[in-house]
Amino acid sequence: QYVSRTYINNFCFYLAMVNIDELVELVSKEIDLRSPDKGLIKRYLGLIREQSTTDPLVGLRNRTYGERALQEAKQASDQSEIPFSFFMFDVVDLSYYNNKFSRRIGDLAIQSAAQFLLSHSRRKDDLFRYGESADEFGQILRGADEEVATAYRKRIHKAMESHALNFRHKFRTYELPVRLHIGYSTYSPNSDLDYVILKANEMMNQTKDLNTNQL
Repeated sequence: QYVSRTYINNFCFYLAMVNIDELVELVSKEIDLRSPDKGLIKRYLGLIREQSTTDPLVGLRNRTYGERALQEAKQASDQSEIPFSFFMFDVVDLSYYNNKFSRRIGDLAIQSAAQFLLSHSRRKDDLFRYGESADEFGQILRGADEEVATAYRKRIHKAMESHALNFRHKFRTYELPVRLHIGYSTYSPNSDLDYVILKANEMMNQTKDLNTNQL
């Protein structure tokens, strides 16, 4: 049976954002019916899987991916009995950048902040867009207990003092201070993941209320 490109496009449009794993499984059943476009469909599904979990603005993984990664980190921690830590970051002054310069400058500031965090992260630590607003990130530090998490927070604070958000727009170079509100909490094996996320969010919001990045 032939599976047309139009079929795949329509199918993906309605189901891609529902559950990408279910989408792959269902379309794979169609592939098993000896479709001549098997290679094309596989490549198309791979692209959908990538796009459905990637934030288009900053190129990081999105919240859908982050929530799934948190569940996977919990399962791995419960099985290995090794803790992990969850961080939340908020880009300070985003509304100021939007109002003083433009929304485009605010977007570039978010992108630069993401690159700053990536440059100070281990390759195995997931960084993704998270939270209710566009300027928040989440990060999973695998195998990191509270001591390692505290050291990481100090390292980020120290790096903020010596780095800037650098980018160009319309022949002008912008250099803005790196300012992030930070919150974190450590997940102990077989504990409550929702509580850990809540504590990280509360800590981040407390730093917002204090309007400071000092330890």
